Amino acid sequence: MNRLLLNQVSKRYLTHWIFRNLDLELSAGESLFVNGPNGSGKSTLLKTISGWVSPNEGIIQYYDNEQEIIVDNVFEHLSITAPYLELIEELNLSELLKFHQSFKPLTKNTSAKEFSAAIEIDHQIEKPIKSYSSGMKQRVKLGLTLFSNASLILLDEPTSNLDKSGVLWYKKNIEPILKERIVIVCSNDIKDEHFFCTKKIDLSNYKHHKKLDL
Repeated sequence: MNRLLLNQVSKRYLTHWIFRNLDLELSAGESLFVNGPNGSGKSTLLKTISGWVSPNEGIIQYYDNEQEIIVDNVFEHLSITAPYLELIEELNLSELLKFHQSFKPLTKNTSAKEFSAAIEIDHQIEKPIKSYSSGMKQRVKLGLTLFSNASLILLDEPTSNLDKSGVLWYKKNIEPILKERIVIVCSNDIKDEHFFCTKKIDLSNYKHHKKLDL
């Protein structure tokens, strides 16, 4: 995917509009910071862009070299990290990587040994994910997203649960993937999460406070 278009996209839950009339265009090599406090609709926007939920109004279009991608196939082109998406904690890292790559290949660090070294949690390969700390789990999530063969990267609060060294790891590993991908970061304006972004929107500018009469 090398182009993403949103035309007058709106989303509501029951009678409450989350955001309205959002226009957006992103191309490969561009990155977007979506700003807004908790509850502002950032996660809903990511879910809508990913095809997880459908907009109530407007159109989202995805293109790969000018060939439009239907929404049912968008999952093949994207990878996402978000607090509400959990790892399969009964698996160990080797098993998790094998499962992940059965539907989303990695571009590098494909073996468990390489992957664990890349996310800097060596010697944890055979331990179940449920034994990992919250910071280690977040590194696994980010590694699976950043190293996947995906052209659209969606990151919802990517440095949550990371300590200082984890944040430095994130910053080191996000920059090499930016050139040929579209990256969207949702954040409560934590600069370390979106320092590289070339564009910004504030969801407070896309609110419609009047409730819909049904």
